[in-house]
Parts: sequence; C-alpha cells; structure tokens
Amino acid sequence: MTTQAVEVPAADSIVESIDDILSVVDVEYKTIDGFAPGKKVRIASLSAGDLIEFNDSNKGAAQRGSFLRLVAKSLVNSKGERYASSTSERLDATVAALRMRAHKTTERIAKEVLSLNGIEIDADKLKKANDDAKNE
Repeated sequence: MTTQAVEVPAADSIVESIDDILSVVDVEYKTIDGFAPGKKVRIASLSAGDLIEFNDSNKGAAQRGSFLRLVAKSLVNSKGERYASSTSERLDATVAALRMRAHKTTERIAKEVLSLNGIEIDADKLKKANDDAKNE
C-alpha cells in the first residue's frame, strides 16, 4: 500500500475571513472611445450585485433601461470615481442623459461594459433593448 502526500496550501494563501475578501480591490478599468470623436471615457467593472440587478431587470418592460443603467453605473473618471452609483440620485440623471445619445454609440459602449464584466450577449438583443430604452 502506498501513501500519497496531500499538499497543504501555505497559511498566507488562505482567505481567513470575509474581511480579507472585502479588503481586496478587484475593480478592473478600461479606457475606450467615448461619445465624441477623439474623446475617451473610462469604464469600470461592476459588482456582483449590479450584475444580479441587471440580470433580474433584463426581462420584459424593465429591460428597456437595463443596458443604459449598466453603462451609467460603469462610467468613471480618471481617478476611478463613478459618475453615478446605484444609490445615487445621479444615476437616473445619467441614464436620462444617455437616452439622448446616439444609439450606435450607447450600444458600442454597452458592449464594452458587458465584455469588461465577462458577459457575452446576443447583439440583436442588445440592439432591441437599447432601441426600446431610447423610445421610452
């Protein structure tokens, strides 16, 4: 009978508490073409909660604004500060401003936000949702 050794991870590589998890800054950033030629915007990855909310609201009538809300929550300045958070009254104002932008532009930026967050979505579904949001 042979005995196999079981590798035990080093203590410093094991997460010991929820505080250890919460202390990690795991936001990713990407600079992309913005709303005007030659102007860039910066987007940030979103929280699991934001993506759950997006998934839950991505059905029926609520779907209309879900993609624009995702874009609004993702926009950050050069310091990584969000233009609007999910609890901010600026979120609704940011979404309203995005509704006035060209569909082609908001669709492109929405695709970038989804990609940064590891989500692949059917292009036709994104276009329809974006069109619906513009027509509200």
